[in-house]
Amino acid sequence: MLKRKDGRRAAWLDDRLYTFDSNPAHPDPSASEPLPYRRYDSPLSASTLLEHLKEKQFGHSELPDADRRLISIFNLSPLFVLALTETAPPHQAPSLIDAIFKHLALQTCLSVDISTGDFTVFQLQFHMPFYALRRGFREPCYKEEVFVKPRRIWRDISFLENGENAIPDAKPLGIHESHMAFTICGVANHRWIAYSFSDTDFDEDKDMGECEFDYSGMVADQIAADNTRPVNANHPIWNPREYFLLIASRRLNQIFGEWAKLIRKIENGIPEHTDGPPSVKTPSLGSNVNKDAMATFDRTQKTLRILWDLHDALARTNEEWKRFSSDDGDIGYFRDFENVPEVSQTPSQGLRPIMLEIKGKFDKLAYLQRRLDTLVRRCQMTADILELSLTLESNKAAKLSGSIAELMVVWVSPVAIVSAFFAIPEPFGGFHRTGGSFAAGFILVWGVLQFLIFVKEGRIRPRCLLLKIKNTRVKIHPRNLQFRERIETLRRKRLVRADTEATLVVPGAAAAAT
Repeated sequence: MLKRKDGRRAAWLDDRLYTFDSNPAHPDPSASEPLPYRRYDSPLSASTLLEHLKEKQFGHSELPDADRRLISIFNLSPLFVLALTETAPPHQAPSLIDAIFKHLALQTCLSVDISTGDFTVFQLQFHMPFYALRRGFREPCYKEEVFVKPRRIWRDISFLENGENAIPDAKPLGIHESHMAFTICGVANHRWIAYSFSDTDFDEDKDMGECEFDYSGMVADQIAADNTRPVNANHPIWNPREYFLLIASRRLNQIFGEWAKLIRKIENGIPEHTDGPPSVKTPSLGSNVNKDAMATFDRTQKTLRILWDLHDALARTNEEWKRFSSDDGDIGYFRDFENVPEVSQTPSQGLRPIMLEIKGKFDKLAYLQRRLDTLVRRCQMTADILELSLTLESNKAAKLSGSIAELMVVWVSPVAIVSAFFAIPEPFGGFHRTGGSFAAGFILVWGVLQFLIFVKEGRIRPRCLLLKIKNTRVKIHPRNLQFRERIETLRRKRLVRADTEATLVVPGAAAAAT
């Protein structure tokens, strides 16, 4: 299967034998001593990588021991995963599987793990997601085949380019979901292996060239992947902690550059970020105004969804650094600077400058996160104000529509009802078709409809109206509570009916007589 599908050459393999020589690369291949490295024609395909990894790592009859092994793969595919997992040593298999999973799942991790068993195994992890801003769709690895890299998400943000920011006839502007994974697993300072997996399909010039690798002179370490400050692979770094921090600092340069470029582009594409949020204006019923407001609202909502995804990825990166650099964090594994032997790249300074550089990069990433926070708040405020404005305009339109409907019911319907009644062929009773009867019918129907509208709107409550009428009748007879009590007393005493009736008929006279 690998032989039929091994066309893509995207792997770099570097095996070195530990030596005390200050220049272990041995530029002169004709030297009598065996070369302290294994020669490979990088970049390698999946099948070629599998063949080399199947060779014995130690005790080979013809090849030197591979005390330090570096493996870098661009755009990890299932075939490369198969080549790695089929040949990984048992004590390195868990670390390799964990690195592959975190790379495919876009997870964030910066940690040191030490496991003890038959022998001690250390694992240094640096896994970081990021988003790359590029023009054009990501096409090379989007074929629906089983032997290609899993699909990453591509988001079109061309809608942010409008007005002065618009570029005529430009390719779509999008952000590519990307990840870089780097882990070191070993048992000693001079016996370890490093794996690196990187997403590079958004850059056409990131492919490994066939003429870039030589075992004499200067050759760039493909795990460092920093063209501005390349690491010379022919001067290998043997201390795993120094190599880990050096690669982390180089990778952070790339990550920070991608984040900074992306956030700066989004800031320039959001007018609300520079001009302030819109105000709630008096709603207008114009169709063009309403369409523009809806388009702005949809655009703001789309921007918010993108900002939340970006903020989540960047926040996880900064939180991981906070955990790593805390007082009881894994950074303590790198603090014994004086005891680090054979620091090959910075022999006089040790690891402290690299640690300070890493800290500086994470401080800048934290600043970018605060800028993202500001963008999110401003966009959220804009969305809330636009939603309120659209709601007010919708309510005003509904009110106007209701007023028109009420006008039709109150004034047009009575005319239509009376006209239909007048259209009856045979009148009944004493009804005659005259102008007065038409007006009377109109007033009657209008009054009934008006009454029903008042009842529906709550202006008139039939039950309260009946109670009001009933209470009004009670108050007419008698009007004085004291007088009523006296009448009841007279009745209980069975007074003369004539006196009682006279009192009821002429209450004023009864009061005067009393």
